[in-house]
Amino acid sequence: MILFYANQLTSLSVVILCWWLAHQYSRDMPPGRMISVGFSLVGFSILITALGRSMNSINGADIVPWMIVLTKAATIFTFSAISVRRHRLRRE
Repeated sequence: MILFYANQLTSLSVVILCWWLAHQYSRDMPPGRMISVGFSLVGFSILITALGRSMNSINGADIVPWMIVLTKAATIFTFSAISVRRHRLRRE
């Protein structure tokens, strides 16, 4: 039970961090808005995963594995966009 609450608390922390980072990057140059979208997708998918975990303990819903895959895909997109942005900034 402690692991469940620790998992939910860390998920909430990451969602808040993604919200803050999305707002930080949204003001940057055009690649910043794509990064902001990536952080939004990561945060939203983690939120859905946390809610799915809670519902799974209630009614046996099994959406968590698919949302974890979506979270990883959104994280790959976001980190790639950050890498491209940093590469372009170094070239200038």
